[in-house]
Amino acid sequence: VMNSIASTSKEDFLKANQSPPVPPDSKCSYEVVCSRVPFYIAGRYIKSSRDLPQSPSPMRETTLSISAIICEELTAHFLPAATKFSSSGREDVDVRMLGRGRPFVVEVIDAKNQKRDNRLQYKELEKKINEKGKPHGLA
Repeated sequence: VMNSIASTSKEDFLKANQSPPVPPDSKCSYEVVCSRVPFYIAGRYIKSSRDLPQSPSPMRETTLSISAIICEELTAHFLPAATKFSSSGREDVDVRMLGRGRPFVVEVIDAKNQKRDNRLQYKELEKKINEKGKPHGLA
């Protein structure tokens, strides 16, 4: 930096940097954005159907998917700005997921309902998700 300054002539410096500086022609503006810290909900799902995709696809007629079933219930309860579903690995739509199930996590972003210390609410959410998913082979 010092070499660049030393090698610049006074005329070149004044061309690049007006002295005195020109006053701004507009007022300063700012925006304050407040958001809540995201939190994460993890679990496992079992898929016995060969017709239920893991995530929605524009190639399919239905928007019903494992991530939609889970995230819709979490959205209804926590009222977030958004949710992000991530599972441990991908699977083809015609593959069943049995055994202990596939692990997943949902990021709940900027939720209006921040009450999440009650184990009973999670049991109730699990029950609602299972009831909604059961006709489609999701447990």
